[in-house]
Amino acid sequence: MNAEVGLSQSLTLPIEGMNCASRVGRVDRALQSVPGVTEVNVNLATESARVRSEGGIETAQLVKAVEGQGYSMPVRTIPITIDGMTCAGCAAGVERALLSVSGVTSANVMCVVRDFGTDGGVIKERVCLIWLV
Repeated sequence: MNAEVGLSQSLTLPIEGMNCASRVGRVDRALQSVPGVTEVNVNLATESARVRSEGGIETAQLVKAVEGQGYSMPVRTIPITIDGMTCAGCAAGVERALLSVSGVTSANVMCVVRDFGTDGGVIKERVCLIWLV
């Protein structure tokens, strides 16, 4: 599932490989060609592009436009720990919610039980880990 940029929203995309103004122009034109994009501001110094849309645009379309020009968009993986989830249904619900967030291209939720030994016995702790890309 791909995240969508909603009505009149903007998204900032990291872009690697631009090293001159003409390359900035290529990325700008490629992003402008994506249906629904209303404004693009590519910044050479920060190696990023801010894209504004009116309506839904799949993040995958923007990635394809940038990669089609020979540049890459680095992926950041963000680990998150959440307490309180008790079953696979909870994990699936959290994954669905995260995938609906603009810019999130994948979400993996894994619940594990950790045992800790103490003088009084064993303490079990359920920890759910989430990786966002």
